[in-house]
Amino acid sequence: MFQRPLYVAIPLVLFVLIVAGAALASTASVDWLVWQPATCMPDNCFCEALHDGDTYRQPANTYSSLAFVLVGLLIFAQVAYDTLYPHSTYDNILIQTPLYGIVFGIALLIVGFGSAFYHASMSFIGQFTDVAGMYLVTSFMLVYVIQRWAKWSITTTSLVYAALNIVLAISLVVVPDTRRYLFGIVLVIALIVEGLWYWQAAPTIDLRWLLIGLVLFAAAFGIWILDNNHILCDPNSLIQGHSAWHTLTAIASGLLYVYYRSQIVHPA
Repeated sequence: MFQRPLYVAIPLVLFVLIVAGAALASTASVDWLVWQPATCMPDNCFCEALHDGDTYRQPANTYSSLAFVLVGLLIFAQVAYDTLYPHSTYDNILIQTPLYGIVFGIALLIVGFGSAFYHASMSFIGQFTDVAGMYLVTSFMLVYVIQRWAKWSITTTSLVYAALNIVLAISLVVVPDTRRYLFGIVLVIALIVEGLWYWQAAPTIDLRWLLIGLVLFAAAFGIWILDNNHILCDPNSLIQGHSAWHTLTAIASGLLYVYYRSQIVHPA
């Protein structure tokens, strides 16, 4: 990954400014109660207590969502580095085509800001932006592995990615209660296809990063279940299980990018 400190320093500084901006925004006065509520309302929105009257109704879950923003900014910095200092010894499409890294980074930013908005407002539009971002990430996983396997053009890949997310976005409005199931289905399919591709193509790629990411995701999902079902729960604590879910899955997403970037495709 990064070989020049500047490419780490810039996203870190930007992230600090974003967190500072979020802290400043918390002093604003917003009446979220007039917004259409999320489908989990009024009493099934994770463990953290709702602070009605505050700008951030779930402050711990709001701030922890920004972990995805940090990972997205780091990915942007890596894309910039790879563009300015191209690698001529191998032909990894993620490195040679900056659009893929940019799209993945944007998806993580949408997850981060969307999730923060969701937990701040507990509104339906917040729920939509949160889950739409999650769909952008999992559908990228699916489309990207198919692209590597089927050798799709960037145009075909882009059209399929856009079409899939349009369908998923419509489902968020029409049948919002299926959002978690659809997220899980797309994720599982993407991982199965990734495994089949790895078995069939035998690529030169560092599988460890994917496996570590999966372990983190599994741990995060376990914590999510305990939090969502109020099994391991202190509603008024600053330490929330759902916040751990945000942090661990953000790290797992970053490791997924490292995994993609580690592939070495020798020119024919």
